[in-house]
Amino acid sequence: MTLVLSAHKRDTVFQVGDRLVSVALGSRLQPWDVMTNKTVVYLGTDGIAAIGFSGRARLEGKRTDLWIVEQLVGMDLDDDGSLVFFDGGRGPKSVYVALGIIREEAERAFSALRGQRHTRHSFVFSGWQRRRRNEAQPFLWRLDNVPSQPERFAMTNLLRDSPDWLHRISLTPVGTFDETDMDELLGDLKGGHSRDSFERRLVEAIRRTASKLPGVGRDCLSVQIRPDADPSVRIRFMPMSEAVFSTKDDQGKPRSLSYVFSPWLVGDGAAMPPNLMVGHPGMFGVGGLTCAFESPITADTPGYGLSMHSVNELRRAVYGPSRS
Repeated sequence: MTLVLSAHKRDTVFQVGDRLVSVALGSRLQPWDVMTNKTVVYLGTDGIAAIGFSGRARLEGKRTDLWIVEQLVGMDLDDDGSLVFFDGGRGPKSVYVALGIIREEAERAFSALRGQRHTRHSFVFSGWQRRRRNEAQPFLWRLDNVPSQPERFAMTNLLRDSPDWLHRISLTPVGTFDETDMDELLGDLKGGHSRDSFERRLVEAIRRTASKLPGVGRDCLSVQIRPDADPSVRIRFMPMSEAVFSTKDDQGKPRSLSYVFSPWLVGDGAAMPPNLMVGHPGMFGVGGLTCAFESPITADTPGYGLSMHSVNELRRAVYGPSRS
């Protein structure tokens, strides 16, 4: 179970999701991994997309976020390091072509699951696309498998098909949610909110759902995409509790170090797997894709700089090698 909320308002597209994977033990859901990344930020030839998903945590034996990236680049990748460089494969595509690749490869992967219990699965693409005359246009696209044919994925263009597009706002929840809660959230989002206030309401909605449904996590990752900003992408780790390490500096003095989790960043010829970034990440670029990382927690980190640690390595240290 998971919940990803994608929304568009005025000049910003938002995607906020939780980071929990649970397993079913009889009628109960048991938390399995609280560090699961469910977001890929993809630099296409004509725009930027934040890609989220809900449903199966693994496809073809790999975590679904890694599976998405490998389909986009057309190569097997290693997600144990801080950076991955690749040559060949599919090369950068337009964001709509990237959507088509994920749809085609998802149908292939789900067709191979015959005889297994199928899970409802969705992918959501949120971002901006450069169109004619270099004008930027927002998009919210969904791929959902059809209950009667779970190996088939239907595409929905949420902005084109939603009457709320006329109000310059649209919302698409993907995953586990209550329809009444989402209707109330959509009404609340129509107020005159700042970007931070708008983002905070999306996070609060996920946490309200988590209080009712144990399969949804309370820690969130948020991506904001603005076509005319520099950089265009802002990423925030939004934890339920303070994301701070307490340690000591070289002189033995107490020091607090803030940290953030990163999603997959996929640029031209290079990608950054999910990392734990300790200290001041600030601006980070990979393959032409530049993102600003921010933490809502301000910690005392003078002179520390930044260190990066593979989430996959951290997962093995916490849970053991079986969780890789």
